Amino acid sequence: MINNDKINSYKEYLAKINEYETYIKLISDPDNRAANTLVVSGDPGIGKTYRAEKILSEHSKCPFIILNGRITAVKLYQTMWENHDAVIVLDDVNSIIQDKKDGASLLKAATESKRIRQVSWSARNPDCIPVNKYNCPTNLKIAQRMDDLVRTSNNKRLERAHEAKNTFPSMFYFTGALIILTNKSLYTVDKATEGALSNRGNHMEIMFSIEGAIDFIKTFGPSMTKFNGVKMKAKTIKETIKFLTSEKAMQYYARTRKRPTLRNLGKLEGLYQSGMKLDLNILANNTECAFEDNA
Repeated sequence: MINNDKINSYKEYLAKINEYETYIKLISDPDNRAANTLVVSGDPGIGKTYRAEKILSEHSKCPFIILNGRITAVKLYQTMWENHDAVIVLDDVNSIIQDKKDGASLLKAATESKRIRQVSWSARNPDCIPVNKYNCPTNLKIAQRMDDLVRTSNNKRLERAHEAKNTFPSMFYFTGALIILTNKSLYTVDKATEGALSNRGNHMEIMFSIEGAIDFIKTFGPSMTKFNGVKMKAKTIKETIKFLTSEKAMQYYARTRKRPTLRNLGKLEGLYQSGMKLDLNILANNTECAFEDNA
């Protein structure tokens, strides 16, 4: 099913971003957290990560950490143990969502509605220390039990791993929250997790129509001064926006179901500033796929 609730103007985008920021403020306040997860799916290059980090930096009442790129379920588990009271932002970590066995199980356990959630790791791993049978009531007791088990293990490799803080328990208590940012559709996320994430937490989609993306570029684009730390020039920004919103470009978006983003603007402005000609070939090479609609 295609979701047609798309952003058609910059004004609508600002309203959606205001909603997004409200969700982040709520989830980063442990005393007023109604849900332990926020799933935000939508177009790439529209500031999802930037906004999350900004709001968390300014308003979060608990620690937070941002993970991005390809990570494994066991790495996420270990990170959750080390940051068991934090808000953990999973930024386009689609490998976890697509891991229907370990990844999905971990996400479901971590996002239950209870304030304190027991999370466990059942897969075999040489750095996983079995503590389940000791009925440790707190994470502090779990850490102490891990120290005891390593000390009496006569396992030099495990001792070295523990000293380097590379070990983790087979279970612990998670009181943090997850913010999942993805360009996968909510339908895809729900399919992988059997609907657990959207049912237990808050979720929203931030996706543009072609017209909305064009209005976003035209309105916000001229205010950009840097991209990836590289200075942008007002004249080349203006010409790049003119190209990205031209009739030829519009026809390309309609044909490919792609939409322009601020990342596209930043990349193309840099190429144009260096002397490259803006044409449909360079647009095709630098335009990302838009939100993953569901056919």
